[in-house]
Amino acid sequence: MARLESVLNGRALRSECTSSKDELATRRHERDVEMVVLAADDIDGVSLAAGCEADEPTPAPVLVLDCHGAEDTQRALAAGAFLTARDDASDVELGSLVAACQRERELTRACQRVGEELRHEAALAMKDDLTAAHNRRFFDRFLAEALERSRATQRPASLIFLDIDDLRTVNEEHGHDTGSSVLQQAAARAIEAARSEDVVVRYGGDEFCIVLPETGWRGAVELARRIRESFAASAFEVEDGDGVSLTASFGVASHPEHATDPAGLVRAADQAMYQVKAEAKDGIHVAGGEQA
Repeated sequence: MARLESVLNGRALRSECTSSKDELATRRHERDVEMVVLAADDIDGVSLAAGCEADEPTPAPVLVLDCHGAEDTQRALAAGAFLTARDDASDVELGSLVAACQRERELTRACQRVGEELRHEAALAMKDDLTAAHNRRFFDRFLAEALERSRATQRPASLIFLDIDDLRTVNEEHGHDTGSSVLQQAAARAIEAARSEDVVVRYGGDEFCIVLPETGWRGAVELARRIRESFAASAFEVEDGDGVSLTASFGVASHPEHATDPAGLVRAADQAMYQVKAEAKDGIHVAGGEQA
């Protein structure tokens, strides 16, 4: 162990050495190390390749020292060691093995960073450019999956179609920048009112859709009421005034009660919303004519 530490110090590598199974299991996840070393005689019953949670540090590659032959090497590799070293390995060989462990750790971290960046980019690609709501691309996939789960579990799934009333007037009186700001505020209120499992989508223009997995039309009506109350509770902020009061019209439809496929559900909720528009706006209508 002392000879290895001398090799490490000569290469200015940050490393940790251990000969304890318990210490290995703990330190690989809690310390920012380049390598963990464990003698071959102590590896029985130890998983050297244990994974870690996504928010934990990357576990260090394990170099098992003092392998006395093929049997020791096989046991070490079977336990998850990254590399092994013979008991008579020279300082040069040990240095090369340590450097290989370091490169492996750096490569693993680089791959993790790339993975995180890709996940972040994928999440952004599914969001509307203006609001914090999801976009149509995500909506089409999520709605289809929600209905598939609904068929598999024999539980309903619902859709709310929400149209902001008279947003055109805001654009005409205050400008399109203010109209965009109001859209952002409206989306934020809808997202805040929704449950964590619900998905709020900007469908287009001043229209939003909300998918409610495993929820019947009554549950969807309750959410529509919360959003409607949120709109009524306070004015939307504008730069050139005290604020504007806005309402919204809501259409609700459920699978399988009102439609059995995504296109049919969208059509049913959309038609229910337009019935509210045709009557008096600022209301909630259910596709089957049920009392909202």
